[in-house]
Amino acid sequence: MVAFASHETQLVKRVSRTCFYPSPRVESAILRIIPMQQEEREAIWGEDPEKIMALARKGFAHPRKFLFSNLDIKGEAVSRISLETKIPEKARAEDLKPEDWVLLAKILER
Repeated sequence: MVAFASHETQLVKRVSRTCFYPSPRVESAILRIIPMQQEEREAIWGEDPEKIMALARKGFAHPRKFLFSNLDIKGEAVSRISLETKIPEKARAEDLKPEDWVLLAKILER
């Protein structure tokens, strides 16, 4: 989602899990993000970035599930969309690049 909404991101500092109580199971980081205006995002991606980000949120809702399951796409539709987008049927949300999300959003809009 950061890729759709920003010009640039930079890792400022990693934050150890020991800095929190209770200690989480993940590491944290501080990021510097330079945001884009809505018009810039639409010009770059050729699609409403809010639609793409809503689709991505749904895709990431259950990270251990396959992408098409999270998007409630079943049966022959999975094979057709997979063939058209070149996204593997057993892909997970984190396997997609921003360009893949844009293409998927355009196809699902039809």
